[in-house]
Amino acid sequence: LVAEPLFQITEAGKVLLARNETITCCDAQTGNVLWFNRLEGFKISSLESSADRLYIASQDEKGQLLALNARSGEIIWKATLGVAGPVFLAFLGMSLYLVVKVGGKDLRLKSLVLSVPYLWMVGLFTFSSGLMRGGLHGEPRRTNLGQSYMNPDSPLYRADWSVYVYITLIGACVMSLAMLIYFIVFFTTAFSKKVREEVLEFPLSEAYHDEPAKLFLNLKPWILIAVVMIVIAYTPVLYDVARGTFNNAPGYSPLSPAPDTPEDTQQPSSQPQGK
Repeated sequence: LVAEPLFQITEAGKVLLARNETITCCDAQTGNVLWFNRLEGFKISSLESSADRLYIASQDEKGQLLALNARSGEIIWKATLGVAGPVFLAFLGMSLYLVVKVGGKDLRLKSLVLSVPYLWMVGLFTFSSGLMRGGLHGEPRRTNLGQSYMNPDSPLYRADWSVYVYITLIGACVMSLAMLIYFIVFFTTAFSKKVREEVLEFPLSEAYHDEPAKLFLNLKPWILIAVVMIVIAYTPVLYDVARGTFNNAPGYSPLSPAPDTPEDTQQPSSQPQGK
């Protein structure tokens, strides 16, 4: 596929043109090429600029992000974000893009919003590290830890898990801060004054050449294969849940994540005890 070129005029009077693996910077007044860079194996999908840097993202499954020197085009740093992170950040970025383009607005607090992906990355790393280390020591998830394992008055109290719980909490706070900054920028931009006409443009891709891929043109066998795989994957799980959920499932107390024992559920007898 050959993607549509990405075009941008910066505040410094430069014209940026990116397509596939190449990016070119020209002088907006004279048209002279200031620099050219070919990024081998890097398919450019988006382009943003600041006063001294350019930020470009890839469209492959690696989720790569590059920062370039705006004056020379040299790579300053490179990061690989994986799949889930770029997908989430893409939703945030696209929402800001739509507000700016559809509303005819200027993006507000640009320096502040640039911190969102970095804060989210640090918070997610810290959050997942706390969960992973705690899980390796036996800490359960989705459990009322505050009333049980983290409660010093509970017989289930586990002091050795406290550090991992606090690491997880710190990561969650950092991610919450990233989202708070995003919403501040989003609503500040959304409620700002209109400065230009509404324009909405999406980059398009066109086929470089037609390929005889008949196997992929018929969706019926692929749908059948998907259904069979879903049945194979979920049938044992659903059977196990159905078998253990009703008659044989133990009861639970609101104050404990551990299942009740027969002694806990035994009702006191109404008959007087003999002497």
